[in-house]
Amino acid sequence: MLKQGRVSMASTESHALVESILRQQLVMEEALATAIGTVNKLATSVGQHRGWMTNEDFGAEAEVNHAVETHYMSLGAESVEKLPMFKAILGPDGKHAYSFDGVFEVIHAPQKLLVLVECKHRVSKENVKDAAKKRDKLVQLMHGLRDNITPPGGRHKYLMQLKALSELCTHDVRLCMGGQSFDEDGMADAIKEGCLVVQPDGGRYSCHPSQL
Repeated sequence: MLKQGRVSMASTESHALVESILRQQLVMEEALATAIGTVNKLATSVGQHRGWMTNEDFGAEAEVNHAVETHYMSLGAESVEKLPMFKAILGPDGKHAYSFDGVFEVIHAPQKLLVLVECKHRVSKENVKDAAKKRDKLVQLMHGLRDNITPPGGRHKYLMQLKALSELCTHDVRLCMGGQSFDEDGMADAIKEGCLVVQPDGGRYSCHPSQL
């Protein structure tokens, strides 16, 4: 009888232990499922936010480019032509070296301008600095073409872009900074760099008053 009692007690304790382990496993699985659900919701939220930001960035880019075109036409320019082939400046390997959000050729006698557009959601001092560096790189390249300094060989599409750019090498280059808003330092540096500044004015985007 004593043996049977001990066996029965041991069996009861074993069942209790197994049940305890199973309950803990169930709790862990439920916690894991909740965590996975939370992560999925966060991922969906981040994806939606990125999509919203991308759409808004494209909208702002279109508004800024439209404002630049309208600005020069209102000043009496004979022509304002978009040059999408120069939005991405290529390196000798044929890959994108740097890019702009818009490029225009403006003929406003006696001036011939190449207007480079850079658009950010919120323009900072660093954004202006980076855009000015890209402008300076392009100006240096154009001056080399103007002075018949032949760049080293490269991919066909790189050489074709250089050939097209050589037709604009005597144009003055102007940088435009546009965005939904500007940091205080961003606005100050944009004006200091001689940029055409574009931002919302009530409804549509327009050029900064000091640029008119």
